[in-house]
Amino acid sequence: MTTMLLRKEAEQATGMFLLTWKGNKVPRGAVVNGKTVAWTQHGQVRDIDGNVIGTYERLVEFGGFSGRKHKMLVFVK
Repeated sequence: MTTMLLRKEAEQATGMFLLTWKGNKVPRGAVVNGKTVAWTQHGQVRDIDGNVIGTYERLVEFGGFSGRKHKMLVFVK
């Protein structure tokens, strides 16, 4: 998806979730709006069935002293 399309989807979102975690840069296993996150890539959040459940904006990647802290906003419709 292009940045412009992702921005439009974020503006039309009905919900927003702030995810913070340590470890891998993908918040695999996090539950957003009742759906389990399996993958994030190219601004899209996908569930375990491969469905797009929202878009995201990464706020922190490989942060903190350990380099294992992450933070992202997930936008859902």
